[in-house]
Amino acid sequence: MLQMARSVKLTESVEPKNPERCISPIGAVLCFSDECSTDTFRIFRDTNANGAREDTASDSVSKCRSSCLCNRDCVGFDFDTDRDECWIHIDERNVEPNRRNDAPGIDLYVREDSGMLDSS
Repeated sequence: MLQMARSVKLTESVEPKNPERCISPIGAVLCFSDECSTDTFRIFRDTNANGAREDTASDSVSKCRSSCLCNRDCVGFDFDTDRDECWIHIDERNVEPNRRNDAPGIDLYVREDSGMLDSS
């Protein structure tokens, strides 16, 4: 059974400082989150979704979040806290509630503007 999600503000509410830097490809984080976006994420603890691409350059939640925010197509990410692995989602269908899985030690972060926040 999936846990209820909570909204968490992961970035400061500021205007992007260098929006032109926010077009980096996955794996090459070239900007900080406050330069890219003021989006928030909803966290689904012990949950993941299939269909993500590994971002081997992001070995922390902060780096993973920045990588997602720097990718216009990113709708969310999984972060494996046991392995420090980041998995970026670019397909909204993969983070829909009926496509999520129970996954102890992995947290799914869904971008609030992606429209896929139903906690069911």
